Amino acid sequence: LYWLFLRSVLKNKNSIRKNLDHSVLKALLMHVAVDTSSKGTGGINGPIFPDKSFEFIPIPENPKNTSETRTYSTLKAKNSKNGKFLSDFVPSDIQDYLVHFDPDFENFTYADPSDMKKSKRGGMLKKLSSEDYIFFVASLVPFKKSAYTNNDRKEISNYQKGKMAKYIIGYFEIKNILQFEKTRNELKPLDDTIPQSILEQVKHNSHSKRNSDAFIVAIGKKDRETALLRKAIQITSVGSPFRANSIGKKIYGDVAYPRGFKIIRDEKNIHALLRLAKNHS
Repeated sequence: LYWLFLRSVLKNKNSIRKNLDHSVLKALLMHVAVDTSSKGTGGINGPIFPDKSFEFIPIPENPKNTSETRTYSTLKAKNSKNGKFLSDFVPSDIQDYLVHFDPDFENFTYADPSDMKKSKRGGMLKKLSSEDYIFFVASLVPFKKSAYTNNDRKEISNYQKGKMAKYIIGYFEIKNILQFEKTRNELKPLDDTIPQSILEQVKHNSHSKRNSDAFIVAIGKKDRETALLRKAIQITSVGSPFRANSIGKKIYGDVAYPRGFKIIRDEKNIHALLRLAKNHS
């Protein structure tokens, strides 16, 4: 009887902790876009320009498991002065690769596998609730046109080595956190009561375009034209181990941020970051 009682107390305590976690304002910093961690993530970093504008370069997609048709060569660049297409900012060996365009900044969604063995990121999305925030972080390097002249991987990598830092490039307020399954090209929400407007947002996400997938998706409030920032916000020093700069210290403390994610639970810090992001939108 004692052990049954103890088990009941621990279960209730975990339930209370979970409910409290969903009642407190939270923000998640999530690292996205190409970086040098592997060729699977592009193997290079995105460019940032002198006025702090930048290009969001998504990672490559698996061509065997998607209906995606967009490639680096077909996606137009935001900064047309420096390149017409995203292919102008990546090595020639991936210029015609399909893209995994996630986050979808125009439709305000971001997704990750729901299988925690494949990705811990999905578990972090589960911690978010309506009215929380997700901020997207990318590795960016100051643009130098001559480094991209031949779109040679070695030339780009040699130039970028030791010059990257982490920047916030976009954000949105959470409207829903939902789970979906894609089987036999049919997208199925695990909740049957989802309105059509939500389905319209989600169907454009890269995970929805896969032939088969199971994923958790953060759906944002479409309160502006794009969730992408106009100017990037630097939050780390340049180069490994990517220690927090003055802005980073105020947001998440004096720690390194090489990749992955960080959760922020201090409301004052979240509101300060939100003001900063709005000023850069």
